[in-house]
Formats: sequence, C-alpha cells, structure tokens
Amino acid sequence: MKIKALLALTAALSFGALAQTAAPATPAATPAAPAPALSDVPAGHWAKDAVDQLVAKGIITGFPDGTFRGNEGLTRYQAALIIARVLEQVAAGSVTLDDETVTTLRNAVQELAADLAALGVRVADLEDNAVTKDDFARLEEQVNTLAGATGSDPEALKELTDQLEAASIAADTALAQATELQDKFEALDGRVSELAAEVEANAASIAALNDLTVLLNQDILSLQDRVTALETEGVTPDDLEALREFSTLTRRDLTALTDRVEGIDTRVAALESAPKFSISGNVEANYGQFRLTSGSTNFDVDRLLLSGFMGTTFSSGQGCVTTTVNGTTGVNPDAAYFPAARVSCTDTNQELTNGDFNVTLSVKNLTTLNGTVKVNEASVTLGTTLFENPGSTTTAVDVETIEVKGAIDAQNFTVRYDNGYDNNSNFFFNPYLFSNDNDTEKTVRRQGVVFSIDAAKLPLAPKITAVVGTAYPNADRTTLISGTPPVATPAVPLDGNYFGVRAAVNPFGLGELGLAFAQNNNNVTAMGNRNALGADFKFAVGPVNLEGAYVASMPWNQGFDGRDQAFYTDATVNIGPVELKGNFRAIDPQFENGVAGMSANDAVYYGGLAGSKSKAPYSADQVGYGVDAKATFGIFNVGGYYERVTAYDAGQSVDQSFGVNAKVNVFAGFNILAYYNNITTDGNQVAFDGDYGAFYYNVDYDKTMRYSTSFGARLAHDGKAANALVPNLNLDVVYTNFYDTTAQSFGNNDIQVYADYNAKFGGVTVKPLARFHSVSGANTTDYTAYKVGAQVTTDPFDIVLKPSLDVAAVTRSTNINEGAQSGTSISELFARAGLTFNEFLAPNTKFSVGYSYYQASNISSIATGASESGSSATFSPAADRIFRSPGSGAANPLNPTAGTASGNVNGIYSQLDFNGLKLSYGIFNLNPNGGATSTAQAFKVGYNLKF
Repeated sequence: MKIKALLALTAALSFGALAQTAAPATPAATPAAPAPALSDVPAGHWAKDAVDQLVAKGIITGFPDGTFRGNEGLTRYQAALIIARVLEQVAAGSVTLDDETVTTLRNAVQELAADLAALGVRVADLEDNAVTKDDFARLEEQVNTLAGATGSDPEALKELTDQLEAASIAADTALAQATELQDKFEALDGRVSELAAEVEANAASIAALNDLTVLLNQDILSLQDRVTALETEGVTPDDLEALREFSTLTRRDLTALTDRVEGIDTRVAALESAPKFSISGNVEANYGQFRLTSGSTNFDVDRLLLSGFMGTTFSSGQGCVTTTVNGTTGVNPDAAYFPAARVSCTDTNQELTNGDFNVTLSVKNLTTLNGTVKVNEASVTLGTTLFENPGSTTTAVDVETIEVKGAIDAQNFTVRYDNGYDNNSNFFFNPYLFSNDNDTEKTVRRQGVVFSIDAAKLPLAPKITAVVGTAYPNADRTTLISGTPPVATPAVPLDGNYFGVRAAVNPFGLGELGLAFAQNNNNVTAMGNRNALGADFKFAVGPVNLEGAYVASMPWNQGFDGRDQAFYTDATVNIGPVELKGNFRAIDPQFENGVAGMSANDAVYYGGLAGSKSKAPYSADQVGYGVDAKATFGIFNVGGYYERVTAYDAGQSVDQSFGVNAKVNVFAGFNILAYYNNITTDGNQVAFDGDYGAFYYNVDYDKTMRYSTSFGARLAHDGKAANALVPNLNLDVVYTNFYDTTAQSFGNNDIQVYADYNAKFGGVTVKPLARFHSVSGANTTDYTAYKVGAQVTTDPFDIVLKPSLDVAAVTRSTNINEGAQSGTSISELFARAGLTFNEFLAPNTKFSVGYSYYQASNISSIATGASESGSSATFSPAADRIFRSPGSGAANPLNPTAGTASGNVNGIYSQLDFNGLKLSYGIFNLNPNGGATSTAQAFKVGYNLKF
C-alpha cells in the first residue's frame, strides 16, 4: 500500500471535516476527552498544526509512550484505525464534506484499490510459495505465545528490527549479485565452448541461489508481520537469539556468494583477453573443356548465357580483344576495356581444368612482450595452384596475403602484404598520383606492403600511409598497338620498385589536407624513373565545399623544372535552393594512361585517364574551367552550365560549350524537361564534341544531351516516385533537334519513346519493355528502330521438385530509309528459356536446363558481340541494339551503317548443383548465313569447398 494514498485519504477526510463552518447536525452528548500531548513533535515543524488538529479531533492518539514517531512508516493497521475514526465522525454527523473533499476521497480510494490489486498479485505469489501446514502451525503457536507475554523489552525489540533490516539488505544484495552473475554467464554462452559444462553447472547454481533468495524474502516478509505484532506485545530472549543466528547464517552465505562471483569475474576477464585462433579457406577443383566438334570458326556463347542461370560458367573472360601487328600482339585501341566486354571474346577454344587451394590462419588478442604494441588481429593467407591446363606447371605454396591490425601506443594501425598475383597491393594517394586501387584486371601486378596508422599522438594527429613494393606489367593488358604504320607503344604506368608516403591531417576540423611523395624505379627505359610530389584537399566551410589535388611528377634526371603537372579544384556552394559549382583543371599530356601519375587505374586497357576505372575527374592534355548551377523552387528545377577547354599546349583548339535546362514536376510522377545546348570548336559550330559514346542510348547518359548543339524536350514518368501514377512504370518521350554541320543550321530530328515496367503478380515477376526511335534530317542517314521484349520469372512452385521458370525474349529492327543502304533492315532477336528444379531428388540439390537463341542480320559479325555494347543494352529500353550497334564500332548515332553478316547462334545447356558440386554441359551452334556451321561442346565439373 502506498503511504501517499493513505495520507491523501486521511487528510481529505479529516481536513475536509475540519474545514466545515456549519454546525454539527447533532450536538455531542458528552464532552470530548482531553487530547493527549505528543512529546516528539518539534515546535515549529511544518506539519505540527496538522498533527495537533488530528489529535484534537481524536483521529490520532499517538503511541502508548506519548510519542508520534513522525519519521516512521505508516502500517496498514494504523491506516485502518485512522480511517475508521474519521468515518465514525462522519457517520455521527459531526462533520460534513464538500464536493472537492469527496472528489479527493474518491481519487484516493481508486489509487488504494489499484494498490490492493497489486498486493493481491503479490499475495498470490506468496501463496504459491507458502510454507507447509506444520510450519504455519508452529509459527502460529509461537505468535500466540508471544501475544500473551508481558513485559516486552523495547531495546530487544529495536535490536530485533535492526537484525531484520540487515537480513533484508543482505537478501537483496544476494539477489542483485546473483542476477549479475546470471547475465555474465549468458554473455559467455556459446563463446567459450570448452567451459560449456562448467557454465551449465554455474547456471544451475545461480538458479538455486535465486530460489534461495526468494525464500529469504518470504521469510523476511513473514518476520516483518511478526515484528508488527510484537511491537506492542514484546519479544522473548529465545526469539531474539534465533534471529541473531538467522542473520549470521545469511551474512555467511552472502560472503561465500560474493567470493564466488569475484572468482568467476576473474576467469571471464581472462577468457576474454586470451588469444583466439581461427582457420578458414577453400579448395576449388574444375575439370572440363570447351571445343569445336565440327566446323572451324570459334565463337562467343556469353551472349546466350550471361543473363541466365549459367552466367559465366563457360566464359573465357573479358578484355580478350587483341590485335597482332608486325608480329606484336597487344590490346586493340578501339577495344578498350568495358565491364561487359565478354561478348567480344570467343569461348569455344578453352581448357576448363584447374585446381586451387588457399587457407587463412588468423589470431586475435595478441600483445608484444613490452605491451606497447597490441595486435588485435593477424592473418595470413596461403595458396597454391594444385593443377592447371596441360603444359602448365603447378606452383609451390605461396603467401598470398598477410594482414595485421592493432595499436601502437593506443594508435590504430594496419599492415597488409599482397603478392601481386592472387591479390594486388592496392593503394590510393589522390586521383592523379598512385591511383592503384581499382585495377581489377591487374594490368600491373603489384607485390608489396601497405602500412597505415592514425598517429593521434603526433602534432596535428596525421593519418599516415606508406607503401613499398615492386611492380611488373601484365603484358596482354598493357601493350598498345597504334601508329601509322602500327607499332608497339609501351604504356606501362608502374614498373619496377616503388615507394610512397602520404600524410593527411584535419586542420581546424574543416576537412582533409594530404601531402604525398611517390617514387618509381621504372624498368621501362622509354619512361624512365620518376619522383612525384602531391597534395590533395577536401574541405567544408559552411555552405562551401572544396576538393582538389596537385601533382608534380619529374623524370629522374630532369629535376623540378622538368615536371609534368596535374591540378584541379572543384568548388560547390549550397545556398538554400540554389547549388553553384565551379572547376578549374590543367592536366599535362604525360598523365595519359597513368604514366606521370604512376597510376594503374588509368591504364590504356581501361580507356586511359578518366576512363572506365579511373578516379580522375578530368582527362589528360587539357586546361579548362567551368561553372554549373541549378536551383529548385517547389515543382520547378532550373539549371545551366558553361565549359571552356583548350589543349595543354598553347595555340591548339578551343572547345566551348554551354547549356540551360528547366524541369517541371507536373503531377503523379510526371515531369517535363526542356533544354538547349551549344558547343563550338575554335569558334566553329559542331553537333557533338566527338564523344559519340555519350549518345549510344544504352543508358541515359545525360537527359539534357549535354556537350552537343541541340534543343529539345522530354516528358517522363518516374516509376520510383512516391506519387507515381503507375508504380514501377518508367516512360520517356524525347524530342531532340541536333545541329546540322553541313547545312549550318538545326534540322536533324531525333525522336525517342521508350518504357519499361516491373511488377510481381503472385509468384510471377514480369518486366516488359518497348522502344521506338526515329532519326531524320537533310544530311543524316534517316532510320527508324523498334524494340520490344519481356522477361518473366517465377518463384519456386510449391509442388514436387519445386520448379521455377525463367523466360525472356527481345527483338529489335533498325530500318535505314535513305542513302545507298536505303531499304536495308538491321535486326536482332534474342530469346531464352530455363527450367530449374530447386529440390531435385535430394536436399540442397538443384537441376537446371535451358535453351537460348540469338539471330541477327546485316551486322558486322555474327561470331561475337561488340565490346562497346556488352550485354548491358540487351534488355535496356534506352538502347536500340541488343548485342551489336547499327554498323560496327563507335559510329555517329545519326549515321548508322549496315553490316554484311547474318546468321544465328543457339545452344542447349544444363547444370546440376549439389552442395557446391556443379556439373555443367552444353552444345552450341554457330550458323552464319552463307557459311559453314560450327558446333562446340562444353563440359565442366567443378567443386568449391569453403571451410
């Protein structure tokens, strides 16, 4: 019962009565007895007047010794007595209650009712843990005996009360520590398997201790009731002695429990700080081959398989486009690396047999002898080639990677070694210096160490990175065939020993400032050795963001005066709805292909500086600046840009471009965009900047046709918009009028309408697409293109074998309407169907079978796809083509050229997957029109065990 509620009820009854001014209904029959004087209520106490009024009314009489004991708690018996006296006076009519007092009483009674309900639950719990009838009888007999005793000893009673309070505190402490012990054991559960049995035993002990604590609490509650009864009746010396013995035993149990908890704490701490070892790795083995069984023309099958369940199972890889000139084989400069260039490679002349093994050993919680260096984690990965294709030799066990993480004097560090064959040593200083972290095809193999540390205790708390190692070129990725006549041109960005260090600080908390030094003892004589200094920055000051870098790269024997330089800075300012951007750059021609920057990310294999893997924002051989602005005002967006670029060497061509655009977000996911662009070279108006790749339409390169001379408008529906009229439906209707350089006026019309949709109905996912494209003008090759297709996949059906389906088809037709090839149609058709049994005869077993068909007419080659197309355009509604552009190579999009190759490629294939063991088989046919059919079979058994 809450004391607050009792006091509220009592005060409401008593003070409500005292406050009445009306005369009693019936005068008192006899004069009231004189009120007792309470000796322990201090004069001037804030509650003295209230106590005196209650005493005067006879509601409170005090204890027999004449005291009030205002600092002690109010028992339920005392509360009942006080309330009864008040109610007697109310019933006798000696007092009346106003509405406010009645409301107070009602609230107090409701609160007491809630407390009583809670007490009822506690009583029920106590009843569940009640003592036996014999124990109850014995206790009842002792209470009755004490009730009849006389001559109670107040001092003994006080000592008894103190003993009970100590026992209560001891029990509560025991419960808390037992609970804490339980939590610690739960935290350890599953982490320390070798102590599992002991943990289980300790958990049982904890449960027993919890039960003991509950019993102790029950005993204490029982004894509290006995004390309440004995406060006025007395206590015998035997009872006092029994309680002393009980308290002593409780303290003894508590001491033992405390010792046990402390011991387990020590053991837990030791386990958590002990070294922890682990081992992981994998074994992979493959056997198979892909060979022609008839015919003599090797061909690509990635077009048939990439988008289905087989994926790259029979792929020969990417970047295989090479050219042999004057006896030298190298990368064709017209076939720079693209992520989906697999379709440009022939696959039907491979050995698919190889075996590899690697294992990683790691340990945590290591500390050196002096304790200054703490190693949190260390690992080493070992690997070997178990076997390879015929004619190759296996290698010894090789250290692939070593990595150590820890802290030096509480400063975190990482050290990593990579062998350059299985894993390249990756590091990045800035976009134009030592940019060597995205070289996925290992155009340059780098064997070395990268060390980094957060040197928080040094001045300015720099983050330091140091690299050292040796590099060597991957010949089939770095030799460029070019020139007239064609010659082999070295373009190796990093070769020989290298070293570099970079330190980055955060001045005044504004961002990062980095300073770097790099050196390469290059083995290629034509390139020479290089030293380089670099600086980079990235700051944010209020609404202004600055980012940039500077590099001075010097051939070994030329000094600083002979430096090749790269510098750029980008600035962004955000002020409310307005965003302003500005840039300046000056990049020396020697930074092309990553040479001056010693950066493999910029290798010719990836398209050079600012290519597909480069992190450089601007290409080589240019000086330029530009501004870009955009603003948003409700449903309106406006923007514009200006760029001016010249060649790095003075006196060469000047390109200037600018454009403006405006967009209105109309309703329900629809928006309308209008744009105008202008580009000139040396003052002469041109239609494009020469980078036709921007307008291949396999992706929305730039919805405003930036870097062209054009104007137009676009109506679009964004299927991902929250308020989309049709969710997941993307629709674009685009009209662009490009500049006609021959007529020196606008007049080349480009119309595009395309859409795609993505929906799931039950367990069936449907992705249809459609496209229309028309180009016309006085000096263009007029054509129209149509493309339509769909992909349909299902979730596994809940029937025997759990089958699922994957069906897709797409076709396109490009019709040339004028010129020498007028009436020529360029067409492509691709279709596939796959059936997968997701639970095939046994658990974790999957069996798939599929068929794919590709047919084309009037393209440049039927044996392979085009590297600039890859497979990204196959199901793209923004692209005319499927695997081949109209014509071959990077043709002007306004002037397509039909090829002469026609035919089809098809294949049937299957795969069985059982717990990582894969058996794959396929038969594929190349049927060129007017040529001999070539047939190839592929078989592969592969297993990859990870542990």
